[in-house]
Parts: sequence; C-alpha cells; structure tokens
Amino acid sequence: MKQINPDIVRLLDANANRAVEGIRVLEESARMLLDDDVLTTSLKSMRHDLVTLMNKMSVDCGIDFLAARGSDRDVLRQGETATEATRETVVSVLRANAGRVKEALRAIEEYGKLVMPGVSVNVKDIRFRLYDMEKSLVMRFQRRFPSREQLYRLFVVLDAAVLDAAELIASALKVSEKGATAIGYRNDTADDSAWCEGLEKLMIAIDARVPVIAFGRPGLAKALGADGFHTGKNERECTVYRNLLGEKMLIGYYGVMPENDFPGSADFITFQSTGGDGNECTLPEPFHDNETALPIPVMGILSSREIERAGESGWRCFMLEYPRCPLEDVRRAAAILDTAQTGA
Repeated sequence: MKQINPDIVRLLDANANRAVEGIRVLEESARMLLDDDVLTTSLKSMRHDLVTLMNKMSVDCGIDFLAARGSDRDVLRQGETATEATRETVVSVLRANAGRVKEALRAIEEYGKLVMPGVSVNVKDIRFRLYDMEKSLVMRFQRRFPSREQLYRLFVVLDAAVLDAAELIASALKVSEKGATAIGYRNDTADDSAWCEGLEKLMIAIDARVPVIAFGRPGLAKALGADGFHTGKNERECTVYRNLLGEKMLIGYYGVMPENDFPGSADFITFQSTGGDGNECTLPEPFHDNETALPIPVMGILSSREIERAGESGWRCFMLEYPRCPLEDVRRAAAILDTAQTGA
C-alpha cells in the first residue's frame, strides 16, 4: 500500500474536522433558529456524506487519522484574530462558518488527490452543495434577523386589487430590483381563495429575497408562511395579533404621531402625511428610539414630492404603494435612503 506523508494525513484530518464543525453550526442554525426541517436535513446529510467520505479514505488507503492528529502542536492553536473574536449578527455567524467550511473542503479536495485519486470529485460536489445551502440560509436569516431599520427601510406595498396575477409577480420582481427591502401584499376585494392564491404565487416568485408582509387576514397569512402582517389603525389589536401569530411574525399598523405609548407587541408603525394634495401636506416629524425599542417608525409616501421632503426631514424608513407610486419613485426613494445612510 502507498506510503502517505503523515503531515498530509494530519492536514486532511484537521480540515475534515473543521468542515464538519462548521457545517454543524449551519445545521443548528437552521434547526433551532429557523425551525426549517428541509434545510436542517440537507445540512445534516451533507455532514454525514463528508464523514462517510473520510472514513472510506481511511479504510481504502489504510490511514489512521486519529493517530496523525497533532492539535497540541498546531501553530495557530493559541491565536485568535479580532474578526474571529466577534460576531455582529446571525448572518455574520453564518457567513464565517460557511467560509471556513468552503476553505476546509478546498484543502481536502486538493490534498486528497495525493492520497486517493477521484476523491476530489466527491469533495467538490459537497462544496458546491454548500454554496446553495449558504445562499438559502443567508436569505432566510436576512429576512428573519435583519437590522431593524434595514428591514423596513423601503417597504413597497403591491395592490393586487389593481394588478392581475402576471402583473403582481412582475411588479414584485421589479420593485425588489429597484431596492425594496420588504414587500407588502394587499388584496382587499378578493375572496379567501383568490387572496391565498395571490399570496402564495408572490412568495414563490420572491423566493426569500425579501420579507413578504400581508395586509389583513392574519390567520391565512400565518398558515401560508408570510413573514409578517399589517393591521389597521387600532394599536390595541396588536397584542391580540401577537398572541395569534407568535413571536416570529412581524406586525405593523397605521398610527398617529407619538401622542400615546406604542404597543410593544408591534414591530413597526406606519405614519402618513395629513392634509393638502401631496405637495402642500404636512409630514410628521421623524422620531428615533434606542436600538432595541419598538416599533420602528416608517413614513408612508403618498406622492413623488413626499419622497424628497421625507428624506430632507430625516425619515430613514419609507413605505410606498405600487402602482400608485411608479417604479421611478421606488428607485428614487432607494437612492435617497442610500445617500442618507452613507452620508454622501
């Protein structure tokens, strides 16, 4: 049997362990934070496939990975970079661990060629499966655990009562391309069957790019897997809806400016201008709570002119209704918010 450099065996063992540990972090994230059985099962299968592949290499090539292990003399054992020491968000945890898995798999893929010809094909397959899993996970977590202001930064509501099925899907894709960070689904005149059909098609088309928030019919919205629910002007109902929908669904409502206490059960509150024709109307003053306070204030835009005025007034989250506000307004609102965020 071919003699194999023990340092190469040690390298393969270290990177296999690194990859398995990283996949386990992703797997537990899908399992515990998303309750997603499909993603969890896929990641678990990927982890088991890698372990099976390394066991096959051990048997076929007569390698004792455990005997070659040398973690006690690893030159990086004591070190930890500033980047490794901190994680800012759930998504940063996902990206860091997916990155270390990809790097480890690449090392196994290359050095495995010296040990067992053909193994690189199997490792490459696992690596490309990971690319797809990482994309799905990050998308899911970005809409579930975004920075709060980023989530409601540009909320575009699609009125399905004036858009047919094809227009609804096309509009959703267009506004997301123009910068929408969340999409609302409103269809006040439809019966329950048509309402559900429209929401399902919208969610399939969006494919987790951004959260989808349904206006009205909270029970149906929850059953179909919508990310959130927007109610009317009665803030007292928010607690009732929170009990019905659970903690994971987003809840928003229309409100008046802060003359009263806002319900802690709501995630965001939408304000609108009063009086005038859109150019002469009065815009409420924006307010900003501390980093953890809810709800996030969102300015409802009724006209093109209000986009500029709201930006000048200091508002950092907009809600636009499409097609009442055209695509150019969505693009302009995104540009104004980008400028405000970067200070450019």
